[in-house]
Amino acid sequence: MGEGTLSKEKDAAEVRALHEKNSDTAANRTLRETYANRVFYYLVSYTVSIFLFVLFSGAKFLMIENSVLLTMVGSTAVAAIGLVGIVVKGLFGGNNGSR
Repeated sequence: MGEGTLSKEKDAAEVRALHEKNSDTAANRTLRETYANRVFYYLVSYTVSIFLFVLFSGAKFLMIENSVLLTMVGSTAVAAIGLVGIVVKGLFGGNNGSR
């Protein structure tokens, strides 16, 4: 009789652990989506602002040196490539299988 009770308690503990793991996974997914959207909108606004600087500089509304424009455009490219890499790694996991 005691062995059956222990088995039921063990099963109940395993079910609680699975529910907790599923809850953590859902919360993690929600956080990822929230922060991924924020990073995406930041990158879009940064890229648009750099585009406007380049556009206004080309139209002679702003006088910005070419080296400064190249740095701004280059930093935009690096940020975009880096963020894509981070997002892809976060979505699909790394080599060690952790997420």
